[in-house]
Amino acid sequence: MPRDNQLTEIDACGLARALRRSTAHYDLAPTWSDAFIDAQLREAISGAVLGALVLADVTSRSGEPGGSLFYYLRPSDIARVQQVTGHSGP
Repeated sequence: MPRDNQLTEIDACGLARALRRSTAHYDLAPTWSDAFIDAQLREAISGAVLGALVLADVTSRSGEPGGSLFYYLRPSDIARVQQVTGHSGP
């Protein structure tokens, strides 16, 4: 990740907002509700044999959205990234 970007941990609602923001510019975009995202994340957490599930938002130093990601993290191991979205920009 470039140095001018910041990674901030978020909750399920934050991930739902980030996913909507990242797909809003498409003519055909999913309409995920917070409840749907929450249910999917609960399922991902319950089977988290890869480690703790971490949800994160990526922003520039000025606070402009850059995308989101979620990954599994286990002490003394590598992170296993499951989903990455990017925000379209100028």
